Amino acid sequence: MIRHPEAESRICSGLEGKFINQGGPGMKRTCKVLGCLIGIILLGMPPLFAADVNLMDKSLEDLLNTDVSSSGFFKMNQKKAPGYTTVFTAQDIDLSTARTMHDLLDRYAPGVSMSNREFGSMTSQRGIAVDASAKTVYMLDGTSLAMRQHFGYMLPLDLPFMKYLDRVEVVNGPGAIVHGSGAISGFVNMIPKSGKDYQGWDITTEYGIDDRSEKLEVGYGKAYDKGSLYVYGGEVHSFGYAPSYDGALGRNSAGTELADTDATRSGLRIGRFDPLSWQVLTNWEYSDLKVLVDVMDEYYKSPTQRNVQASDFDRTSETRNHNHLLLRPQYTFDVSPTDKLELTPSVYLVSDTVADRITGKTEQNLNYNNAPAEADFSLKGVYKSEAISKHQIAYGGSIGERLFYMDRSWFHSESPEGEYGANSFPNGMTPDSGAFLRWYEYSAFGEDVMALTDKLTLSTGLRYDAMMMNTDSIISATAGSTQGTVVSVQDKSYGSLLPRVAAAYAFTEDITGKLSYQRGFRYPDVVDFINMHSGTDSIKSEVMDSIQANYEQTFLGKKLSLAANPFLNVYRKTIGYSRDNSNGGQTGNVNMSENFESVGYELVAKYNPDKVTSLLMSYSEAHPYNYPKAYASSIQGYVVPISEDNKNFEMVPSRYVKSSLRQGFLNDRLGLTTDLTWWAKTKPPVLQDVNGNYSMPLAYGKSFWELSLAGRYNVTKNTTVRVVGENLFPKSYTKPSSQVNSTSALYPSVGQYSTERRVYVEVRMKF
Repeated sequence: MIRHPEAESRICSGLEGKFINQGGPGMKRTCKVLGCLIGIILLGMPPLFAADVNLMDKSLEDLLNTDVSSSGFFKMNQKKAPGYTTVFTAQDIDLSTARTMHDLLDRYAPGVSMSNREFGSMTSQRGIAVDASAKTVYMLDGTSLAMRQHFGYMLPLDLPFMKYLDRVEVVNGPGAIVHGSGAISGFVNMIPKSGKDYQGWDITTEYGIDDRSEKLEVGYGKAYDKGSLYVYGGEVHSFGYAPSYDGALGRNSAGTELADTDATRSGLRIGRFDPLSWQVLTNWEYSDLKVLVDVMDEYYKSPTQRNVQASDFDRTSETRNHNHLLLRPQYTFDVSPTDKLELTPSVYLVSDTVADRITGKTEQNLNYNNAPAEADFSLKGVYKSEAISKHQIAYGGSIGERLFYMDRSWFHSESPEGEYGANSFPNGMTPDSGAFLRWYEYSAFGEDVMALTDKLTLSTGLRYDAMMMNTDSIISATAGSTQGTVVSVQDKSYGSLLPRVAAAYAFTEDITGKLSYQRGFRYPDVVDFINMHSGTDSIKSEVMDSIQANYEQTFLGKKLSLAANPFLNVYRKTIGYSRDNSNGGQTGNVNMSENFESVGYELVAKYNPDKVTSLLMSYSEAHPYNYPKAYASSIQGYVVPISEDNKNFEMVPSRYVKSSLRQGFLNDRLGLTTDLTWWAKTKPPVLQDVNGNYSMPLAYGKSFWELSLAGRYNVTKNTTVRVVGENLFPKSYTKPSSQVNSTSALYPSVGQYSTERRVYVEVRMKF
């Protein structure tokens, strides 16, 4: 490679002058180094243009025949797999406007709507959301990443780390037969890259102009005899943006409209990663052994509105810290040419802590709710056999133990110097805090995928899950008074029987149809036990029965695909939050005594006239019906929420349209992506406080749309420049979430992050 020192110096100076004046000293140093690196590589590389690389390297027919690994124990063709599956490949992600998993699901996945609250991104699938991502299971290569204390998997969905992903499989519909507790509305499987498919170096640098962010992602893959290695590292640090708080936020109990007039908000910058957030992932394969390691440490200022009252505008954001370590080896024994046994032990350590940013930048005392940590140890065995003609049979089981902690972080116990000084982060956390609760999980499952004819495939399965707490479950008596109600549920076991029957039929080469019945379930989270209502002796598992169909047809020589996915979901024993006016406004978690339904459908259109043009459109509609108002006559209603007609409401948008147009130009060296999404207004509930007063949240009930653009230019065969503009026409309101403040039902949580316009410049190099 021929070096050009003078040219390198000019490029370094130019890049430095363009960016360093927008940040502090640390930012100046980073931009100078990155600018020099980019200049050296750009000048040193030969000008091999990417004229032979298509933006979309697979036809629509290839995409519709993709195999998916998340719906069952065997890989299945997407047209035959139970549920409706959307697959995003690494190339799809590169060509999109998405920088985070939140963006990818919100802008592209049919039937999925995302919003924000102080715990991070909140997921709604097919019209149902709670105040955490508890009804959607997020997995890394089939291993659940959920916390079982309260939060599910939320904060990491906002991390802008996507370059380690080979593909993302999003399934609408229950998946409990394979994935167990929590896969009620659907599940998302994030599958990392392997060294055999992604060899060499992949380096990405990014600068966010509006939120003043710096990001670096590095991946390296290598294939060798009998195995491969893929290593990934990402880091991001941002200085934040000044959010807009236009318009009324709600009404107080006297009916007075609350406006943003408090002076404490002046100069506030939120929605940032501060201090540095990072992730390291290793995916190693050798012969029949696979080892996956994922380590993450994330600091995130969650830009939500909580406790909004006329004289309390200070709690405008929270700094949360999520850190986890996942270690998952997997060994496959080849029992015979048709049979094999997979053994998968795993260790998952996860914690999620919070410190409120209030006036004076001090910290509040913390308790179980905002400083939980968990240790999950499990072993799963699956025996797979194809010895019987036209049958794929899998059966096995799993055992696991979970330990629950409070005021604990796995990686550190003190915040870095800076905004929060040297105070402990969070307050009171010590590395040796003991576990206060333990429970055990057991499962047994079986599945048979039968190719009855060349056109008809039948999938049947059954699973039994049990969670047990015995007299030894209460480990620590020092966890605080907030843990006292856990004692009342010791010696309890929670079991669920989960059937699935699904059929797929190919009417013609261009027409396929699917029909399925599945059951999903979720154990109560620890917070449900701790916050049980005083009049309740136990909390039961919630379940959901789902009937769904899928019809898909291709046209125009397989260049156009249309799909329709109607569904009916019946929710039973759903866990809710109640307020008992007859007992001094006492609150607590209970199982709803009545069932309710969610009915809807998705319409999906895909059009690929050639390899440089792609159009994706989806329309989703889902309506909850007959949501019960009261648990018992003495309880006036659920805080989340109370409907005006006691029956129907919509806390998340019931209808939304997603569209994405991708187009290649200049012999595919230039690619443009235009994403336009529209959400209908909601049917907000009337909320009730402890005094029986009602209020209509003003942030709800508005439809809105969002436009995002991405331009991608191949400078050379190995160097790409990408510019992303998100939410180019920001609004003064956003999608509402289902979170309602626990101390007063009047004030909704409104995620302000999606109201901001954001522009990012990215340079990516491969060699």
